[in-house]
Order: sequence, then structure tokens, then C-alpha cells
Amino acid sequence: MRSGRRASATRHGKAPSWTPIRGVWRPLGSLRGSVRTERHPRASVSRVPRVLSIDRAPRSRRSASARRQELQVAAAATTQAQLDDFVGEALSVSTRRQRTSAWNSYQLAVEAADMSEGDFGVTSLVTWVRAMAVGDYAFSTIQNYVGHVRRMAKEKGLPILDDRDERVLELALRAGRKIVGDPGPRKAIALDKARVLAVAAKLSPLDADILLAGVLGMCRCSELFGFLAGHLAPTAGGVSMLVAMSKTDQFAAGSRIYLGCTGHRKKNANVCEDEWCVAHRLLRRSRQAEEPDSPLFPTDKVSFAERLRAAVTAVVGCSPTEATTHMMRRSGALIYHRGGVPLLEIAEMGRWKDSTCLQGYLRAAFDAPKYYTDLTASIWAQ
Repeated sequence: MRSGRRASATRHGKAPSWTPIRGVWRPLGSLRGSVRTERHPRASVSRVPRVLSIDRAPRSRRSASARRQELQVAAAATTQAQLDDFVGEALSVSTRRQRTSAWNSYQLAVEAADMSEGDFGVTSLVTWVRAMAVGDYAFSTIQNYVGHVRRMAKEKGLPILDDRDERVLELALRAGRKIVGDPGPRKAIALDKARVLAVAAKLSPLDADILLAGVLGMCRCSELFGFLAGHLAPTAGGVSMLVAMSKTDQFAAGSRIYLGCTGHRKKNANVCEDEWCVAHRLLRRSRQAEEPDSPLFPTDKVSFAERLRAAVTAVVGCSPTEATTHMMRRSGALIYHRGGVPLLEIAEMGRWKDSTCLQGYLRAAFDAPKYYTDLTASIWAQ
């Protein structure tokens, strides 16, 4: 009944009936004149909504006999396709896509060479590696594809390479690397704070909020577009954002991003005056949502990526291939690192597996020539 009343109120244009998240400040005023400024009434602590991001049936206590019966029914109805899907769920969506692409590429090559899947071995692999090198695949792609196919072959029970074959495949990969070259993986550009704000100024308020949340929170694109309005809650000095699941949290244990208020508040007042305070921008956006399970950022990541690319290239003048959504995460890591935050803390804030994985994010900054010129001059001039 409650959900029915809520839907009815929304259809007739009335104010949302869900209890908004309790705030600790008044929201900012208008955002560049294009965002509504009406405020939801504050809610009591006991009424803060709890949002579940993953649909799971509630646990219930059942008898042992009922569980045994359910086990038998489930096992009897299981198909091979269901088993494959079940095992595949252990991997992230991006990994599953890469595996599928790699296996399709391998099959295409061996079929063209008049071989079959059962002929898996060093000959078929070297044939495939050579074909990719001649086809001018990036070496990083060749290397990743070979790794995926070898792991999938092991899962399928296909022959395992012996020491001699391992050496031949290693030499084949080195030969392929010489043919195509290896400039290293393409990296998204990393911007400093001034240029991040310059890019944000060229975007709509919605896209600017996504960009700023991605940079300050060092968010992956999948994390940003997984946020719901109810995932955001105020803290004593900012806001927290629930990351229900991430690339390094496939079991959905959940983690939180904490963003502090960057405004300068007057004495005895709790009003933030900073237009670019991300904490307040996101808090206001969550309050304006119709329901706590409404998307915090109501747009799709493909069109957002296109708009972000256009804004970044306009501000920085970089190649469009460098202006990807991953620049948000890289820029955030770079800004925190140059601000003196230890790598271990950046890794924890950005949900990296460890600080070693993080180090690659701190290279190839857009301003590296000037930054290192000034850095060496300042050190040696002392």
C-alpha cells in the first residue's frame, strides 16, 4: 500500500512522499541558476531509509527436511547451461566480456587455419598469436587474450602445455611484441584540481556532479552509476556514499566513500557557501530524488562519457582516446598524492586492492613536463 500511494503522488505531480535523508546543513542555494532549490522536510533519525542495492530473498528459518527437499528439487532441475552461468558469476562482468572476446578471437583463428577446438596446444596458440600480430593488435590485448584463453582451456579440460611448449609460446609472444611494438597500455589523462573544475564548468550540473564525485571519491564508472539516492547520507562534516559492490568487492560486502564539506561557514551558521562543494551538491541531489531507490545520477554512462570527452578535450586539448571516464579516478589519485596523502591511505580511499596497483595511476599526468621541471628546480635551488 505504501508503494502504491507513493507512485500515485508522483504521478499527480505532488511532492515525493518518501522520508528524505536527515540533513545536518541547509542545502546550498541555486546551482548556476538551473537546479530547483525547494527543500524536503527533515526526518527524524529513526526514519532514515535503508536501501538494499541487491535483490535477495529474506532469510527464513526452515526445517532441515524442507531444506533437503529444496536441495533435491534444485539439483534435479539443473542444466549444464545453468552450471556454466553459476560458475561464471564468480567473475566480474568486465572479465566475462574479455573472456568471451578472447575465446571468439581464438576460435576464429583456428577455424581459419583448419583446426578445431580439440587441437588446442602450442601450435594453435602460436598460430593465433602470429595472426593477431600481423593484424596489428595491441600487444597488451594479445597478452591478455592469451591468458584468458589458456585459463578457459584449463576449465574445459583441454591439454596443458608442457615446459617445452611454454618456452615456445613465450618466444612467440616476444616475437609478436617486436612486430607490433609495446607502448604500454593506454592511460586516461590525469588532471589537476584547476582543470577538473574547468571541465566541470563546461558540463551540465548533472554531469558536473558525476565528474566531481568521480574525482573526489576516485570512483570507477560502474560505481558512480550504481549509486541510488538512498546510498548517500550526511555525516558530521560531509557526506558518506555507500558503494554496494565494486570491482574489488564482488561479494557485495559494501564500503563507503566519505567526502568532506569544502565550504567556509560563518560563525554560528551551518550554511556552506562554496559552489563547488561536492558534499553539498550531492546531498541536495539526493534530497531532490523522488524515492530513495531512484538513481542518484539519472543518465546513462555512454552518453555521459561522450559529453565528458568533449569537455576534457576542449579544456586540455588532449587526444580523445585519453579523455575517458577513467580520468576521474586517475585525476583523484594524482590530486591526493600531490597533496601529500600517503599511498596506503589513497589505496584505501579509492578501494584499490593494494598500493602497488595504485602506483600506475600516478604516472603520465597531463602536466608532467612542467610539474617535473618545477620540481627539480625547486629542489636543486634550495
